[in-house]
Amino acid sequence: MVTASYWWLNSQRRQKSKTMRQVYFIISSEDAWLLSLAQFRKGNSEKGYVVHSGDLVSAPRDIRNRAREVTEQEALEFIKQL
Repeated sequence: MVTASYWWLNSQRRQKSKTMRQVYFIISSEDAWLLSLAQFRKGNSEKGYVVHSGDLVSAPRDIRNRAREVTEQEALEFIKQL
């Protein structure tokens, strides 16, 4: 049986997911190829690739540790410079 508190909890989760900011990272081209991200993310073999936190969820810890976190503005600037 679905209760009113169940609906309220789900509405709170939906609101939270809408307000969560996207976290961007720059990773090396080698790491992008290892994770099979190079085909569909912005970047090149010289500067690296811009990925977001969802791309790194299943990545090995050493790759996550090498990833450099950037703001959304920095990610946009990186893409413009490609």
